[in-house]
Amino acid sequence: MIITKILNFIIKIINCINKNELYRNILLLIIGAAISYIIIPLILEDSNKKKLVFEKRIIKSREIINHNRDLNQNLNLLQTALELFHKDNRSMIGHEVDYLSSQKEMRKEINRLYLEFEKVAWYWYWTIYEEAKIIEQISEERLNKLNAFLTLYDKNVVKSTEVLSKFWNLCLRETYDPHNKNIDKSMTETRKKLNELSLSRDIIIRKIIRVYLQKIF
Repeated sequence: MIITKILNFIIKIINCINKNELYRNILLLIIGAAISYIIIPLILEDSNKKKLVFEKRIIKSREIINHNRDLNQNLNLLQTALELFHKDNRSMIGHEVDYLSSQKEMRKEINRLYLEFEKVAWYWYWTIYEEAKIIEQISEERLNKLNAFLTLYDKNVVKSTEVLSKFWNLCLRETYDPHNKNIDKSMTETRKKLNELSLSRDIIIRKIIRVYLQKIF
């Protein structure tokens, strides 16, 4: 650090100077002026830069949390829509219901919800790595940790869509029977697994932020 080098240089000068008291006093005056007009401003500038970097990382961390929240909400909307569709049809005991027609409408709604999910589900988290590498210029060790956590997050999102797809297919395929107990079982298992995966994502996000939001002071 430049400030440390300056201080070390000053100390060497003091150690080497003639023991003449006049020279020593003059040198002390020069050192005092240097501290007041050079070193202190450098310290303040360095501190301000660190503060700005830290504030930017705080903002980025909030963005990461918000992205994860949006992803969770969109997945939950998909699952809830399918659950309501199945429960409504299951309650139509003794009534003639056109399941194909209701499935057609539901398929439109699910496709709409899935497109909303697509907007927040993929790729955004890899920009965290690129920004950390190019803009933040964090250490190789921290980059490796960040990459490992982002890979876990990506696998989690893929797994979540796979889990949802099983129940989705059961509800919207041609052989759909709302009174089939296997669909009820799939609905319960899907909700349970998605909740577990959501909790895992939240934990991974906290780890990502800890790596990204290092203490720099």
